[in-house]
Amino acid sequence: MLVSYVEDFLDEFNLLDSTFIVGFSGGADSLCLLDIMVKLARKYKFQVIAAHLNHNWRGQESIGEQMRCAEIAQKYGIDFITNTLDEDECRSEDEARKARYCFFEKYAKIFDAVVLTAHNANDNAETIIYRVSKGTGIKGLMGIPEGIEKGEVSYFRPLLKILRSEIENYCAENVPFQPNYDSSNDSVLYKRNFIRREILPLMQEINPNVIGSINSLSEIAIENEQILETLISEYFSGTDILTEKFVHAIYPLKCKILHKFLALIGLPYDRKKVLNILNFIENKENFKKRFSLTNDLWLTFNEEKIYCVREVYKNFLELKLNSEGIYETPFGGTIEILPYNSEVKDYPNSNELYAYVDFSNINFPLTLRTRRDGDIFQPFGMKTSIKLKKYLITKKISREKRDTLLLLTKGNEVLWIVGVALSEKLRVAKYPVNVLKYNYR
Repeated sequence: MLVSYVEDFLDEFNLLDSTFIVGFSGGADSLCLLDIMVKLARKYKFQVIAAHLNHNWRGQESIGEQMRCAEIAQKYGIDFITNTLDEDECRSEDEARKARYCFFEKYAKIFDAVVLTAHNANDNAETIIYRVSKGTGIKGLMGIPEGIEKGEVSYFRPLLKILRSEIENYCAENVPFQPNYDSSNDSVLYKRNFIRREILPLMQEINPNVIGSINSLSEIAIENEQILETLISEYFSGTDILTEKFVHAIYPLKCKILHKFLALIGLPYDRKKVLNILNFIENKENFKKRFSLTNDLWLTFNEEKIYCVREVYKNFLELKLNSEGIYETPFGGTIEILPYNSEVKDYPNSNELYAYVDFSNINFPLTLRTRRDGDIFQPFGMKTSIKLKKYLITKKISREKRDTLLLLTKGNEVLWIVGVALSEKLRVAKYPVNVLKYNYR
C-alpha cells in the first residue's frame, strides 16, 4: 500500500518528526501525496501544509485550480499557502521551475519545514530521456534525486519510484476528491509533454516496461557514481588534488577527478575544459605555471598539489562587516553571517565554503581581508592561538596560495580561513547560532 511505502520512506530519512510543505497542484500525483501525508499526520502528529503556486499561464482555468486546491486543503483540515505570479513573469518551463523553488524556499524557511514534491517514476524516465536527447553523462542518467539540498532547504520525493498508473489507482480508490486537470498537458509544444505523449509510447512498442527499465538504468547510474565518488575522494585533500596520485591515475579517471575539482570550486564544467586542463597539467614545461579558469581564478600545480589561486586585486584592502547580514565583496561574490536556530545533524567539513557557528561571543565589526604580519589563529580543538603563518605551513599551503586566502578577522585574530579552517572561537556548544557562508561568482 502506498501509505506504508511513504511512511517507510520518511522513516528511512528520519523525517517523521518534521513539518512538511507539500507541493500541491491538485493533479493526481500531488493529490495522492497530500492524501497520504494527511493520513500519516494523524498517526505521527506532524504538521502538513499544502503549497500551490499559480503560474498564471491559463487565465481563469489557473484561478479555478488554485481555488479548488484551497478547498481541498480546507476539507483536509490543513494549512494552505499560495502565490500568484504575474502573467508575464514565467515564459518557459525552466523559469517556472525556478519560480517554484523560490516559492518553496520562502515558506520552508518561515515554517522550518521540509518540502515534499510528487515526482514519480514516469517523471524520472521522462527526465532521463530528455537529458539523453540533449547529451549527458553518468550524472545525467541518475535522473531525479530522492532527496536534495537547495540552499538551506531540504526537498524529498517519496513517490519517485512509484508508477503514475499506481498513483492514479490510489486516487480512484482512496481519495474523495477529483484531481485537477491541467489542459496544458495536452500540448506537445512543451518538451515534457512531447516525450510523454509521443516518445514514450513509441518506446513502449519495443518494451512495454520501458519506464521500469529506464528507472533501473537510473539506479545503476547512481550506484556507479557512488563507487566513483568513493574512489575519487582518495585523490583529494580538501579541494586540492594530490599530484602524485593524480599522475599515476588512468586517463579516464583523471578526467573524472578534474570534473569533480571544477564542481568543488563552483565552476561550470564540460569535456573541452577538462581536456584543456589535463593537457596543461601533463605538459611538464607548465610546472608551477598558471592556467586561467576565470578572470581572477587560476589553476597551478607543484609536486604535492593541483590547486586554485585567486588573484588578489590591488585595490582590495578590506571589507568591514558591521553586523549580521549578506555583504558583496570586491571579488563579485558574497559573504553571509545570518542567524540560525535549528539543530544540525551533519556539520560540513572544514574546507567547505559554509559553516554552522556561534558568533554570540564575538563583537562586531569584523573584517574580511587577506593575511597580514602578526595574524594569529586558534585551530579547532586547540586551547591556544598560534601564528597564522605557522598554521598554514603545517597545512602545507604554498606561499603563493597563502597570500590569496580570504580571512574573516577580529583585529589580528583570524576567525575563518575561507575554504580552509574554522577557529575554535566559533565552536558550537549545543546548537548553532549562526550560519557562515562564502559564495564565489
